[in-house]
Amino acid sequence: MQKLIFTVLSLFGFLTTVAKSDTTMNPVLGYYFTMPIEFPLVDNNKMNEQLKTMGYPECKPPVAVAGFGFQVQLLRSIMSLSYNQSTRRPGGDSTNPRTRYWGTSFNIGYDLVKHTLFSVYPYAGIKYNGLTWQWDGTSTADSNLLNNFGTPLDQNKITNRRVHVDLGVGLSHQWFYLISIRAGCLLPLQRSDWTMNKGKTTLLNAPGVRYQAYISLTLGLGNIFDKKMLDAKYKEQHQ
Repeated sequence: MQKLIFTVLSLFGFLTTVAKSDTTMNPVLGYYFTMPIEFPLVDNNKMNEQLKTMGYPECKPPVAVAGFGFQVQLLRSIMSLSYNQSTRRPGGDSTNPRTRYWGTSFNIGYDLVKHTLFSVYPYAGIKYNGLTWQWDGTSTADSNLLNNFGTPLDQNKITNRRVHVDLGVGLSHQWFYLISIRAGCLLPLQRSDWTMNKGKTTLLNAPGVRYQAYISLTLGLGNIFDKKMLDAKYKEQHQ
């Protein structure tokens, strides 16, 4: 884990240094309020197999997860911060099963294209995401997840969360709007445990979850300026 953290910090430093020392730097400044839509690839099959054998509803994450965020483009650095959250309700079950996927991410990329309106960039960052599985009703089944998990409850709720190194590549077109597509893979920095009672109790025998990768489509509103536009605005304001 310490090696991965060191690798991420080193990569952050490398991208920042390259952006500052690049003699062909792109003199632009852009900012956007964004709405990312994430399509996560989550492997939760082992957990669902156990839940089905015990008579519980499956924990199936949403296919698409909407969110909000902010992006800044300075020279050839592209920095973004976002939060996504959506809930899947399959329906057709009196217990009202639902799975909530959520994630917070911060990353920085380096633009490989010296162009104001188009960008292609690798990026690295940190992503903290997880699943919350919840259903209403009672069950007397032996869960094998925790000694008391199968006792009758008015509401069952368990959560799985994990911190990852986020590595990927993005392609974007920006003007007064932003359209961006990203593909990333996730490298875990910690164990993937299921917990209940607000994280106080760990389900020791529950299979973990693998948050493997994702594709995201981001739409945004803002603006971007190059050096010529900034110089023209400066002259206009000081005439």
